[in-house]
Amino acid sequence: MKSTTILPQLLVAFALQAPAFAAPVSPSVAFTVQQGSTSTQAAAILNRFEQGIPGGLTTSQRDQIRQAAESYARDRGTSQANAQKQFEGVLQTVLNPSVYNDVYLANRDYFLSGRGQRPQSGGSRTGNQEASAILTRFERGIPGDLTTTQRDQIRQAAETYARDRVTSQANAQQQFEGTLQTILNPSVYNDVYLANRDYFLSGRGQLSRTPRGGNNAGTGRGANQSTSTQAAAILNRFEQGIPGGLTTSQRDQIRQAAETYARDRGTSQANAQQQFEGTLQAVLNPSVYNDVYVANRNYFLSGQGQRPQAGTRTSSQDASAILTRFERGIPGGLTTSQRDQIRQAAETYARDRGTSQANAQKQFEGTLQTILNPSVYNDVYLARRAYFLSGQGGAPNRR
Repeated sequence: MKSTTILPQLLVAFALQAPAFAAPVSPSVAFTVQQGSTSTQAAAILNRFEQGIPGGLTTSQRDQIRQAAESYARDRGTSQANAQKQFEGVLQTVLNPSVYNDVYLANRDYFLSGRGQRPQSGGSRTGNQEASAILTRFERGIPGDLTTTQRDQIRQAAETYARDRVTSQANAQQQFEGTLQTILNPSVYNDVYLANRDYFLSGRGQLSRTPRGGNNAGTGRGANQSTSTQAAAILNRFEQGIPGGLTTSQRDQIRQAAETYARDRGTSQANAQQQFEGTLQAVLNPSVYNDVYVANRNYFLSGQGQRPQAGTRTSSQDASAILTRFERGIPGGLTTSQRDQIRQAAETYARDRGTSQANAQKQFEGTLQTILNPSVYNDVYLARRAYFLSGQGGAPNRR
């Protein structure tokens, strides 16, 4: 049996070249920030378009390129050619044909990877271009990705700062930092921003990055994902890989232990694993622990390697996979109440769809409409329905 393709691997890191800012960036900074989450990579791609396209981008162009860049950054690990083809198809609808051909295609390697010479975009950088570079440094330097709200607020504040610092650097910086204090977690503001102020404001200086396991106003994503999302994926692998699935009690205990493991392994992998496995020994039958878990430890802990043979998947296993996709794909994650309700509805859906896919889906989606915010239901779930229900297609761009 092939390993499951329902979920992306937990800890995927794509190589990303540092964008070419007009302000000099020391080699140590460029090296430090070479890798990042899909969102961070997309921010760097967008920044190169804002720096390299003559006259900069309109708000509409920026939003469309950002969205397409997230899909490209997510999918190129699977197929560079297909991801690039899809990305360039969007670009052809967004950019003027002469800009697409004479600027983008002539400097494709720069725009996609940051390698090569940035195209001459004519004259001094605009305030929008400078603001884009500032925002990109925040997306690359702040532990945990920024939320859409944080991104928009920092972008707006950066445009004001870039415009006003010519008149008064001190006043512009004071206003910008006042906004930052309302946007960022106090510890992030003090320990990350202030400690690296020159880097964030101008791209100069050494970026001393803290581990990405901390929260940024509750949005930290650890190794590209929140502790809760990582725990959901670990639990899903147990539900997929343990013969017969898990009982409700086993599920709850493994979920709780997985959250502790996901949180602590950044500090000490050995200690976190020892504690997690102590719980597993108390939860699983000894033969299951030894013959299934220990024999496939790498799969259960990280998603790497072959999933153990567990026979035909049960409704509970299908429901776990569905819930995990919601935990991975819904912006901001799920509350405990949402998780429990979606899990219960998913079990009913997984059980009934063999009889009537249409009726089961109608009932499931009726429940979702009472659980999710209408904009999330319409703009996230419906836009990626096949992914949430079956794992087909790309996961939504989670911000």
